[in-house]
Amino acid sequence: SSTHEMFELARLVKILLKDAIPFAPNKTFELPQEIYGLVREVSHALQSQQSKDFRPTWDKLATARESFRQKTFLGISGKTRTLKISDLKQFLELVAQTLDYSVRKAIDPETKLPTSYFTYSVDPAQLSDGWKQNLVKLQWTQHRVPPFLEGVVHAMKLQSSNGARKLYTAARKSALLDSKLGMYKINAPLGHDFKELGRIKAFSAGWLENESIFLHMHYKYMLEILKAGLYDLFFKEIETGLIPFRDPRIYGRPIFQNSSFIASSAFAQEDLHGQGFVARLSGATVEFMSMIYYLVFGHEFFRLLEGQIVFSPEPKLPKEWFTK
Repeated sequence: SSTHEMFELARLVKILLKDAIPFAPNKTFELPQEIYGLVREVSHALQSQQSKDFRPTWDKLATARESFRQKTFLGISGKTRTLKISDLKQFLELVAQTLDYSVRKAIDPETKLPTSYFTYSVDPAQLSDGWKQNLVKLQWTQHRVPPFLEGVVHAMKLQSSNGARKLYTAARKSALLDSKLGMYKINAPLGHDFKELGRIKAFSAGWLENESIFLHMHYKYMLEILKAGLYDLFFKEIETGLIPFRDPRIYGRPIFQNSSFIASSAFAQEDLHGQGFVARLSGATVEFMSMIYYLVFGHEFFRLLEGQIVFSPEPKLPKEWFTK
C-alpha cells in the first residue's frame, strides 16, 4: 500500500472545505445517482468505524468502490439525486477526520518521516486448511519500506511552515540526503529486506530509479521548501541543489540543461558521482520555472484592494543576486 495518494486526497478535501463549501453553504445540486450512492456507502462505512482495527472498514470501502466500478463500467444511467451542500460538508469532514488519522499513522516514529510504501506478510503457520474461508482472521504483519523523497514532498503540502521545517530537518538527517553532492536521493537504501518490490531492485544503488538523484523529484522537494516559506533553508539548499550552481565539469553537460537523473554517491563507480544522464526538458524544467515564479512574484500574484483585483508581486530574491 502507498500513502502519496492519501496525502493528496487529504489536501484536496481540505481545499474543498476551506475554499469551496463556504461559497454556497445552503445550496443543493444534482449528482448522478451512482456517485450519490457511493457517497452514502462511504459515509456509512466511516461512521461505523469504532475499533483500532481498520480492516472491517477498509473492506466496506473496497466493496463500495468495486460495486461503483461495476455499475459504471459502461457509463451512468443518467438519473440524478439531489444533495445538499450541508450534507456534503458533513461527508467531507468525516473523510478529513479519517485522513488526518491516517496521515499521523504514516509518520515513522523512528525517522519522523512519512512512509511511502508498506508491505505485509502472514506467518505461513496460519495457512492451515480452510484459511481462504477465514481471511478476516489472518494476522498480518506490516513492514515500513525505507523512506522515499516523494513521500516527504506530498506530506509537506499539508504542513504549516513550522511543520514543514520539522519535516525538512528530519529529511536532512536521513539517508535521503546525499551529503557528498548536497542533493536528495529518490529513496533511502532498501537493503535486502525488500528484494521483491519490483523494478526498482533491478537497478544498482545510485543509478536510475534506485537511490539516484532523480532530478524531477529532487526539484519537487526544492519547490515545496520554497512554497512552505522556508526561504532561509531554500537559499542554502540551492547552492548545491540546483543545476545552475553545480560544477559543469562534474555534471558532465551544460548547466543550462536538465537531466533525467544524476548518479549519486551510492553508485559503485566513484568517477560518475554527480554526473547527469539522459537530457530532459520536461518535469524538472516545470519545477524550475515554478520556483522562478514564486521567487519573482511571491505566493499571491493578485490581491483584492478596495473591491478591485490588483497585481501585487512580492519578490523573494536575495540581495546577493544583484549588483549595485
